[in-house]
Amino acid sequence: MHRFACWTAARAVSRGFTGGSNKAIAHLIENSKLRELLSKTVRDSISGRDGFDELHTKLRSQLSKYNNGLGVGRAAKIIAIYIKTAIIPFEPYSEFSRFVHPPVDSILLNELQKKGVTDKALLSPWTKYTEDQYKKVIKILWNSKDHLKFEYFWQIEVHWNGYRSKV
Repeated sequence: MHRFACWTAARAVSRGFTGGSNKAIAHLIENSKLRELLSKTVRDSISGRDGFDELHTKLRSQLSKYNNGLGVGRAAKIIAIYIKTAIIPFEPYSEFSRFVHPPVDSILLNELQKKGVTDKALLSPWTKYTEDQYKKVIKILWNSKDHLKFEYFWQIEVHWNGYRSKV
């Protein structure tokens, strides 16, 4: 599952990313020890949203150590897609899964803007997010929990419409 998660994460962030081939991003994931940093032991030790957010910040930092040009938005999306592929299918309703950040991109943000969750200011390219912008987006999305009716944060993705057929 790890190799597949590396591939899905790479595919999600490689578009428009210089030096962001699938192979390069898979090596980045391997070198940063993302798999080990998301071990069952680590997941079981996470307590609450603050604990998850702290781990997420550490993971973004770890990825950036191995590629300075990666940026906060791409690092966050790598983490989100990796977790979504390697962990969520097996632990969709664990305490850890409750706080997993969704993959933030323009498709999700545009759809949520139509629903009154985000504003145009947050629609700046997710690939260019600073730490502060990313944290602000995550806070706004989390705070939309009652409005959008989700219990587990990753469930907000039901509003991502990139896969829907136009037929």
